[in-house]
Amino acid sequence: MSTKVLVFEHDANFAAELRRELTRMGCLVTVVDDGNAGLAQAASERPDLILLSIELPRMNGFSVCNKLKKDPGLKDVPLLIMSSESSEETFEQHKKLRTRAEDYVHKPIAFGELLQHMQALLPSLGGPPSSMGEDIVIEEEIVVGDLDDENDMTQVGQLPSAVREQFAARTRRDAPKPMETDAEMDAFADAAF
Repeated sequence: MSTKVLVFEHDANFAAELRRELTRMGCLVTVVDDGNAGLAQAASERPDLILLSIELPRMNGFSVCNKLKKDPGLKDVPLLIMSSESSEETFEQHKKLRTRAEDYVHKPIAFGELLQHMQALLPSLGGPPSSMGEDIVIEEEIVVGDLDDENDMTQVGQLPSAVREQFAARTRRDAPKPMETDAEMDAFADAAF
Protein backbone atom coordinates (compact mmCIF):
# COMPACT_ATOMS: atom_id res chain seq x y z
CA MET A 1 0.00 0.00 0.00
CA SER A 2 1.40 3.40 -0.97
CA THR A 3 2.12 6.02 1.65
CA LYS A 4 -0.31 8.93 1.39
CA VAL A 5 1.40 12.28 1.87
CA LEU A 6 -0.55 15.53 2.14
CA VAL A 7 1.57 18.59 1.35
CA PHE A 8 0.43 22.10 2.31
CA GLU A 9 2.72 24.33 0.22
CA HIS A 10 2.10 27.71 -1.41
CA ASP A 11 5.45 27.84 -3.29
CA ALA A 12 4.62 26.14 -6.61
CA ASN A 13 8.25 25.22 -7.41
CA PHE A 14 8.92 23.60 -4.03
CA ALA A 15 5.53 21.84 -4.17
CA ALA A 16 6.37 20.44 -7.62
CA GLU A 17 9.76 19.20 -6.38
CA LEU A 18 8.14 17.50 -3.37
CA ARG A 19 5.47 15.91 -5.56
CA ARG A 20 8.06 14.66 -8.07
CA GLU A 21 10.46 13.18 -5.50
CA LEU A 22 7.78 11.62 -3.30
CA THR A 23 5.97 10.15 -6.31
CA ARG A 24 9.28 8.63 -7.46
CA MET A 25 9.39 6.90 -4.09
CA GLY A 26 5.95 5.40 -4.68
CA CYS A 27 3.98 7.78 -2.47
CA LEU A 28 0.52 9.06 -3.30
CA VAL A 29 0.94 12.82 -3.03
CA THR A 30 -1.73 15.47 -2.70
CA VAL A 31 -0.59 19.10 -2.77
CA VAL A 32 -2.77 21.96 -1.57
CA ASP A 33 -1.83 25.62 -1.43
CA ASP A 34 -4.52 26.71 1.00
CA GLY A 35 -5.13 25.77 4.63
CA ASN A 36 -8.89 25.29 4.33
CA ALA A 37 -8.56 23.11 1.22
CA GLY A 38 -5.96 21.00 3.00
CA LEU A 39 -8.11 20.54 6.09
CA ALA A 40 -10.98 19.37 3.89
CA GLN A 41 -8.65 17.01 2.01
CA ALA A 42 -7.25 15.55 5.24
CA ALA A 43 -10.76 14.97 6.59
CA SER A 44 -11.95 13.25 3.39
CA GLU A 45 -8.86 11.07 2.85
CA ARG A 46 -6.70 10.53 5.93
CA PRO A 47 -3.00 10.91 5.04
CA ASP A 48 -0.14 8.88 6.52
CA LEU A 49 2.11 11.96 6.73
CA ILE A 50 1.54 15.72 6.54
CA LEU A 51 4.12 18.26 5.36
CA LEU A 52 2.86 21.70 6.38
CA SER A 53 4.34 25.01 5.29
CA ILE A 54 3.73 27.88 7.70
CA GLU A 55 3.56 30.40 4.87
CA LEU A 56 0.07 29.81 3.48
CA PRO A 57 -2.50 32.34 2.28
CA ARG A 58 -5.61 33.07 4.41
CA MET A 59 -4.70 30.68 7.27
CA ASN A 60 -1.12 30.23 8.45
CA GLY A 61 0.36 26.80 9.04
CA PHE A 62 0.38 27.15 12.83
CA SER A 63 -3.42 27.56 12.76
CA VAL A 64 -3.74 24.59 10.41
CA CYS A 65 -1.55 22.51 12.75
CA ASN A 66 -3.77 23.48 15.69
CA LYS A 67 -6.91 22.34 13.83
CA LEU A 68 -5.33 19.09 12.65
CA LYS A 69 -4.04 18.18 16.12
CA LYS A 70 -7.46 18.90 17.68
CA ASP A 71 -9.24 16.61 15.20
CA PRO A 72 -9.65 13.16 16.82
CA GLY A 73 -9.33 11.43 13.44
CA LEU A 74 -6.15 13.27 12.43
CA LYS A 75 -4.31 14.14 15.66
CA ASP A 76 -2.04 11.09 15.45
CA VAL A 77 -0.96 11.69 11.82
CA PRO A 78 2.76 12.62 11.86
CA LEU A 79 3.08 16.29 10.96
CA LEU A 80 6.23 18.10 9.88
CA ILE A 81 6.19 21.90 9.84
CA MET A 82 8.33 23.72 7.27
CA SER A 83 9.08 27.44 7.28
CA SER A 84 11.29 29.89 5.48
CA GLU A 85 10.41 32.76 7.82
CA SER A 86 9.90 31.38 11.34
CA SER A 87 12.79 31.64 13.76
CA GLU A 88 14.14 28.82 15.90
CA GLU A 89 12.62 30.64 18.88
CA THR A 90 9.18 30.52 17.22
CA PHE A 91 9.59 26.79 16.64
CA GLU A 92 10.64 26.29 20.28
CA GLN A 93 7.56 28.17 21.51
CA HIS A 94 5.28 26.12 19.27
CA LYS A 95 6.83 22.86 20.50
CA LYS A 96 5.53 23.71 23.99
CA LEU A 97 1.90 23.62 22.83
CA ARG A 98 -0.38 20.63 23.19
CA THR A 99 -1.21 20.90 19.49
CA ARG A 100 2.41 20.87 18.31
CA ALA A 101 3.91 19.19 15.27
CA GLU A 102 6.18 16.16 15.51
CA ASP A 103 9.06 17.91 13.73
CA TYR A 104 10.11 21.33 12.43
CA VAL A 105 12.47 22.30 9.59
CA HIS A 106 13.63 25.51 7.98
CA LYS A 107 13.41 26.06 4.23
CA PRO A 108 15.20 26.00 1.94
CA ILE A 109 16.03 22.38 2.62
CA ALA A 110 17.49 19.71 0.35
CA PHE A 111 15.10 16.86 -0.39
CA GLY A 112 17.54 14.28 1.02
CA GLU A 113 17.64 16.08 4.37
CA LEU A 114 13.85 16.49 4.39
CA LEU A 115 13.52 12.79 3.60
CA GLN A 116 15.56 11.93 6.70
CA HIS A 117 13.13 13.96 8.83
CA MET A 118 10.16 12.24 7.17
CA GLN A 119 11.64 8.77 7.70
CA ALA A 120 12.19 9.55 11.39
CA LEU A 121 8.45 10.25 11.67
CA LEU A 122 7.33 7.41 9.42
CA PRO A 123 9.92 4.59 9.36
CA SER A 124 7.86 2.66 6.80
CA LEU A 125 8.61 5.43 4.29
CA GLY A 126 11.30 4.00 2.05
CA GLY A 127 14.06 5.81 0.29
CA PRO A 128 14.11 6.90 -3.33
CA PRO A 129 14.38 4.10 -5.90
CA SER A 130 17.91 5.00 -6.80
CA SER A 131 21.31 3.48 -6.39
CA MET A 132 22.52 6.03 -3.83
CA GLY A 133 25.07 4.22 -1.74
CA GLU A 134 25.27 1.30 -4.17
CA ASP A 135 27.74 0.77 -6.98
CA ILE A 136 26.39 1.53 -10.43
CA VAL A 137 27.18 -1.08 -13.06
CA ILE A 138 27.16 0.13 -16.65
CA GLU A 139 27.21 -2.59 -19.25
CA GLU A 140 27.64 -0.34 -22.26
CA GLU A 141 30.61 1.75 -23.26
CA ILE A 142 30.18 5.43 -22.55
CA VAL A 143 32.17 7.89 -24.62
CA VAL A 144 32.89 11.20 -22.96
CA GLY A 145 34.12 14.00 -25.16
CA ASP A 146 36.58 16.66 -24.15
CA LEU A 147 35.16 19.44 -22.03
CA ASP A 148 37.10 22.09 -23.83
CA ASP A 149 34.57 24.73 -24.49
CA GLU A 150 32.61 26.79 -21.99
CA ASN A 151 29.24 25.37 -23.12
CA ASP A 152 30.28 21.84 -22.15
CA MET A 153 31.29 23.01 -18.68
CA THR A 154 27.98 24.84 -18.33
CA GLN A 155 26.14 21.60 -19.13
CA VAL A 156 28.06 19.76 -16.42
CA GLY A 157 27.11 22.52 -14.01
CA GLN A 158 23.44 21.97 -14.86
CA LEU A 159 23.42 18.39 -13.62
CA PRO A 160 21.30 17.93 -10.49
CA SER A 161 23.34 18.71 -7.40
CA ALA A 162 22.86 15.20 -5.98
CA VAL A 163 24.41 13.72 -9.13
CA ARG A 164 27.34 16.17 -9.02
CA GLU A 165 27.93 15.45 -5.32
CA GLN A 166 27.74 11.68 -5.77
CA PHE A 167 30.10 11.81 -8.77
CA ALA A 168 32.57 14.04 -6.93
CA ALA A 169 32.55 11.79 -3.86
CA ARG A 170 33.10 8.64 -5.90
CA THR A 171 35.76 10.29 -8.02
CA ARG A 172 37.70 11.37 -4.93
CA ARG A 173 37.26 8.01 -3.23
CA ASP A 174 38.00 5.80 -6.24
CA ALA A 175 40.75 7.84 -7.87
CA PRO A 176 44.09 6.08 -7.70
CA LYS A 177 46.90 7.92 -6.01
CA PRO A 178 49.50 9.26 -8.48
CA MET A 179 52.15 6.84 -7.23
CA GLU A 180 49.79 3.87 -7.60
CA THR A 181 49.03 4.86 -11.18
CA ASP A 182 52.74 5.10 -12.05
CA ALA A 183 53.45 1.70 -10.49
CA GLU A 184 50.50 0.14 -12.31
CA MET A 185 51.63 1.61 -15.64
CA ASP A 186 55.21 0.36 -15.10
CA ALA A 187 53.94 -3.13 -14.26
CA PHE A 188 51.70 -3.13 -17.34
CA ALA A 189 54.55 -1.96 -19.59
CA ASP A 190 56.93 -4.61 -18.18
CA ALA A 191 54.37 -7.37 -18.73
CA ALA A 192 53.37 -6.19 -22.21
CA PHE A 193 56.85 -5.74 -23.67
